[in-house]
Amino acid sequence: MFLKRIETRGLAHFSYLVASDGQAFVIDPRYEVGVYLDICAEENLRLTHIFETHRNEDILSGAGKLAQLTGAEVFISRYEDLGYQYGRPTGEEDRFAFGSELVLRPLHTPGHTLGHLSYALYENRQPYMVFTGDALFYGGIGRTDFYGQDRLDEMTRKLHHSIYHKLAPLGEEVLVMPAHGHGSACGAQIALRDQGTLGYELQHNPALHEDADQFVKANARMLYKNHAFVTMEKLNLLGGGVAGITFPQPLDAVPEDVVIADIRDRYAFSGAHIPGSLHLPAQTISAFAGWFVDTDAPIALMCDNVPQALTQDALRALTCQGFHNIRGLLCADTLIGLETQGEALDRLDTISARDYLEQAPKEAGVVTLDVREKEEQMDDDPVVGSLLIPYQELSRRLEEVPPGQPLYVLCGSGGRATAAAAFLKKSGAHAHPTVIAGGIEGLRSLA
Repeated sequence: MFLKRIETRGLAHFSYLVASDGQAFVIDPRYEVGVYLDICAEENLRLTHIFETHRNEDILSGAGKLAQLTGAEVFISRYEDLGYQYGRPTGEEDRFAFGSELVLRPLHTPGHTLGHLSYALYENRQPYMVFTGDALFYGGIGRTDFYGQDRLDEMTRKLHHSIYHKLAPLGEEVLVMPAHGHGSACGAQIALRDQGTLGYELQHNPALHEDADQFVKANARMLYKNHAFVTMEKLNLLGGGVAGITFPQPLDAVPEDVVIADIRDRYAFSGAHIPGSLHLPAQTISAFAGWFVDTDAPIALMCDNVPQALTQDALRALTCQGFHNIRGLLCADTLIGLETQGEALDRLDTISARDYLEQAPKEAGVVTLDVREKEEQMDDDPVVGSLLIPYQELSRRLEEVPPGQPLYVLCGSGGRATAAAAFLKKSGAHAHPTVIAGGIEGLRSLA
């Protein structure tokens, strides 16, 4: 048996290529499919089957393109008609043999979506691993809110049934192979590890409760849905995909009428940046881009002194989320060149937690914009004039930000606040926001 997990860095997405006796299949292929072609060529494998656990919302699928390039057949769930323009429906009555040892069995595991499939892999007739898609993660479970508040409890209860009555009976020793890892928007509190078994998850996964009512009470909640999800949902019905991503070339000058996405760290961004830039740091660009940029917007990336590999990860993350209008890269010497041409650079004001605690209470009309989520707040947070607008809601609630009052921006440690403050400046909602460096962690350490 051959097994390879393919991780799309920046999106916390996992896909899998499995083979036996030279015959291979892929689970949940990503948008850029060249990696599967390369592995098959290196290992002398013939790809015959492509399986999708569900219609992904946070990454584009490459199933259609991979099928076109290899002749493999795509299989999708027969339990929900979403209007796919490709793929053959499959369900629990089907079995797929690979070589003389492996059999793949679809399991209907609704909850994240109504048609969600997991795939149990048997080796020599014994369950060996299960590809759980977005049903079960390491240390977490899939979100159940995509069908709205009215069906939230129903979908969460379905997920409980899927985990305890479809997955658990496979056996405690069966390996769990999810579609996402730590950092994905498709599940809360996913653990920072890359392995697990059903037995371990059933015992140690904090999201799991054997009692269905307790499970629903703990997990039925509406989560934020990134604006880019709408684009991905539509494109994923078409199949799409590309053999490889062509990374843009460096730009000689700053183009007009583009969104400048500055992917440097927040310290570099705060010190100097091109006026009107957004701060979308490379490591977390997939978490911020969809909230502050339309997927069809023309984008130029500021990546001065960002390692090439990290820049490529950021570009891949954007492309795999449907941002397909990337015009080019602003790299070394762009900022120096602007200054030597007499152009002004901008900066983002910051204040230490200590100075904030001393200064803010003395200022008239001070507002502290808290961009954390509501459950992160505590009643005794040492904040002056708090205005809670989670960064995911900022674009539609800009009118609530008072433009003429002293404004401090707060998050957990400073990352989200920097991205939010840059968006405030670009949108014109506030000309001089000040980020509290160290965020609530810094404030609590001094209070």
